[in-house]
Amino acid sequence: MGNEAERAEPAIRSIDFHGRAGEYFGIWISNLFLSIVTLGIYSAWAKVRRVRYFYNATRIQGTPFSYHATGKQILIGRVVSCVVIAVYTLITTFVPLAVLPFSIAFAIALPWLINRSLRFQARMTSWRNVRFDWHGTYGKNFLFFLVCPLVAMLSLGLLMPPISRATYRYFAESHAFGVTRFRTRATVAAYYKAFLAALVLPVAAAVAVGAAVALTQPGFAAGGWLGLLPFLMVPAFAFLFMFQVMYRVACRNILLRSMTLGDAVTFDSRLGPLRVLWIALSNAVAILFSLGLLVPWAMVRTYRYQAENTGVGLADDAPAFLDAQTQAVGAFGEEFMDLEGLEFGI
Repeated sequence: MGNEAERAEPAIRSIDFHGRAGEYFGIWISNLFLSIVTLGIYSAWAKVRRVRYFYNATRIQGTPFSYHATGKQILIGRVVSCVVIAVYTLITTFVPLAVLPFSIAFAIALPWLINRSLRFQARMTSWRNVRFDWHGTYGKNFLFFLVCPLVAMLSLGLLMPPISRATYRYFAESHAFGVTRFRTRATVAAYYKAFLAALVLPVAAAVAVGAAVALTQPGFAAGGWLGLLPFLMVPAFAFLFMFQVMYRVACRNILLRSMTLGDAVTFDSRLGPLRVLWIALSNAVAILFSLGLLVPWAMVRTYRYQAENTGVGLADDAPAFLDAQTQAVGAFGEEFMDLEGLEFGI
């Protein structure tokens, strides 16, 4: 009992990322060229090269992550997705009344698709020869990814913090490393604090921009608010963008700081919401003025900041824990095939 009380917390170390923008540029430009000349077919293999580059350059205690998906697996998922979209477009174009039943069918199928995507992403990722896994269910996917966002919107954001806590907890605890599930212990109060903090700057910016736009329009003095609506869309979009970025960052920090893997691994996240917002905006400007050529630089810059401000702490008995995971999962199944048509994550 005394030994447990005196047990020291594992030291948190930032994740190492060794990627370079110039190095990744060569991969990116060749991927782009080959995807164009093959009419998009090579894009599946391009994704594998991209993900493997970032995974191989990301290391915890000197060990990189591995990505096991193949271009063929990803291509199958994309072909199926394209066929479904093409059929939907053709039918709804010639039979407009079919939009409603098709939309309902898609909403019913979406939780299943999310499950397939998240399971694929997890199982195709490994560290120290141990693969990750996803244990989500159709019912919970439907609740957390379809119903909860609607409830949050109808509550005008008032219920967003408890919904965020439940959704992030579900997302984390449905993932596993080997046979061990991740666990979280964040409180609703922490999410409410993050929600309120994320509102301050976006609200101030939206009010300032809205006032500036309205006062410079002739219709403002005459009370012509209807004519100002198109102009007021600018601060509205600015608010939504800023709030979404800052609140998402705050939720990520809360999640990782409260997350554990067994008794051997703890996590930390110190992303700055304003810093992430600045990186997103400056990246967009750089990409725009470089006509897209700075996309690799922007991706590496973003990834490096995330890695440098994400920590992992391994306890003294972590080696035994990791060895146990390796023995438990063994060969996870090299023949695993799944659908990868959707990109989904938190």
